[in-house]
Amino acid sequence: MPTTMMTTTERGLVLVGLPWAQRLRALLRYAVLAPSNHNAQPWKVRIDDNVLELFPDRSRSTPVVDPDDRQLAISCGAFLFHLRVAARHFGWDTKITLLPRMEPPPVLQLGVDRAVARVVFFDQEEFDQHSERLFQAIPARRTWRLRFADAVVDDVAVARLCSAVAVEGAHLKIVTDQRRRRALASMVANADEAQWSDGAFRQELAAWCHPGGGDRRDGLPGQSLGQGDIVSFVAPLIVRTFDLGASRAAHDEELARGSPLLAVIVTDGDGEVDWLTAGQALDRLLLTAASEGLAASFLNQCIEVPVLRRCVADLLGTTGAPQILLRIGRPQGRTPMPTPRRPVEEFILEPGSIFEAKRRGVFNDAADVRRSIDDLRAHMHVAAAEGQEQWRHAQARFQELQRVLRKLEARAAEPLVELLSSAEGLIKDVRTALEKLRPHRGGSAHVQDAPAS
Repeated sequence: MPTTMMTTTERGLVLVGLPWAQRLRALLRYAVLAPSNHNAQPWKVRIDDNVLELFPDRSRSTPVVDPDDRQLAISCGAFLFHLRVAARHFGWDTKITLLPRMEPPPVLQLGVDRAVARVVFFDQEEFDQHSERLFQAIPARRTWRLRFADAVVDDVAVARLCSAVAVEGAHLKIVTDQRRRRALASMVANADEAQWSDGAFRQELAAWCHPGGGDRRDGLPGQSLGQGDIVSFVAPLIVRTFDLGASRAAHDEELARGSPLLAVIVTDGDGEVDWLTAGQALDRLLLTAASEGLAASFLNQCIEVPVLRRCVADLLGTTGAPQILLRIGRPQGRTPMPTPRRPVEEFILEPGSIFEAKRRGVFNDAADVRRSIDDLRAHMHVAAAEGQEQWRHAQARFQELQRVLRKLEARAAEPLVELLSSAEGLIKDVRTALEKLRPHRGGSAHVQDAPAS
């Protein structure tokens, strides 16, 4: 029986009776096939019964080309949509809550591990033939870096691509005017030259290029880029050493001009939720394209360079934020090999993992800070009464407290809510002590390195 005609029970037979945690591990086999910048696969998940939390893996970020982690969040959004499509194939539905980045607290600057989305799974008996078509397109999807066939993408397919992006809350801007197409292609070329002239950019790109055929299961293997064995072996060295901006610019400008369709995904805003939305819209578009016999590749260079990104927005006449520039057409010739994927087990955060250990460490460090706060309060009150000598001791303890607080950076923020409240009280005490100490110091006083409230 064809897969598209199977009932939800028949599709999920192999998983019937299993705990949700085991079912979700099966879904991850499909979710990890989502596209990501440099094939970095920058995601982690934590599973609790029928709930999955998605975390960005910032150890796999690309800070030179993506300093704000915008493309990392877009990659996580694509992962989410692959997960949704796989769930519908097995007869389950999802409720997704995006968890936006909160502004950093006024006292502490925290770089923390935190979930960007929470997904709840539940049974869904209704068969969705459209979702099933998208599921069947998952293994067929490729990033097509070669030239497309000289064939126009028909209006019906274009309408479906635009609808796919709109369903996810973004906009697809199709660039049809020849003057604007040439201008956009020129921006891609300018961005190539700007990026390749930067040694740090080349170093970062080279780190993700490799010959393939070994144990490495991420990055850009030469075979997937259409390179032969010898070229793929020396490619990282070439990329790292030589400024190939002029040749890349000429190549990519030609690709852009010759592409049947140039399109830009635009979001209304430009925050983390918008990036996650753009990632889901991108993935729905890519799977829709694959189900229509189309392929796509990225020309994001001019969106990665800030000044050119603004030029792209002006060219489109939009007040929104351009997120992804795509070239779309009908593939021709030999289908490229798929890029490798890491084992599912590497993405799952188990109880007792490094992530959980960090959370426990935060509680321990927070307890140390609270004890220091209490001790310092006592010193401040004594200092107000006894003068300069006690003040120096109090200031030394304050600096000690700051060192302890710095240990909490890059850790989970949740356990620090109560601590932040205590720190605010501490700052009040410091200011009060300063006012009382002024007669002892013959003028104004200040605490070196005291944080602003």
